[in-house]
Amino acid sequence: MKENNTIAFIFCEPTFHSFLERIYDVILKINATLLLSHGIRKNREAIIIIKDLNRALILSGKYIRNYRPDFQSASGLILKAILKNAVGKGLRIIPKQTLITNLSKKQLFIVKEGLYVNIPSEIVNFNVAILFPSTLKFKCLNLTNNYSYITIPEAEKLREHQVATILNIELDRMVSA
Repeated sequence: MKENNTIAFIFCEPTFHSFLERIYDVILKINATLLLSHGIRKNREAIIIIKDLNRALILSGKYIRNYRPDFQSASGLILKAILKNAVGKGLRIIPKQTLITNLSKKQLFIVKEGLYVNIPSEIVNFNVAILFPSTLKFKCLNLTNNYSYITIPEAEKLREHQVATILNIELDRMVSA
């Protein structure tokens, strides 16, 4: 993977209320996206769109500091960022329209159910964004781009953090091959 390329994993929560209710799941998605066994993936971004706020929470592996995977630390950091409308490089809140503009510069992939894990090989050579099923389910983004597909068996039965873990394992294999 080229050093400047990042892979953004994009998830959606329909309301701020559901975001707060499901903060544990949100943290699982962030952890599955960013964390290695003893570090942070520098070439990943976890993006959580909060639809009713028209905002996106972005955690960038390249810049984030002091992120701890335990629930208390992570939830405190995330909620503080939202309440203070964070603008740092590692953890920031941006308007949804800004996110949509930024996504126009990336190649987009959508996760869907398939017979086997299929990740197009070009994913490791570009700045890409992977849209998870929640972005479609809650209609968080109105993008008109052509998408490529990533297929995962029984993706509809898995939780999104499990899908993110599978994708990271496969992406790591692709890079090391």
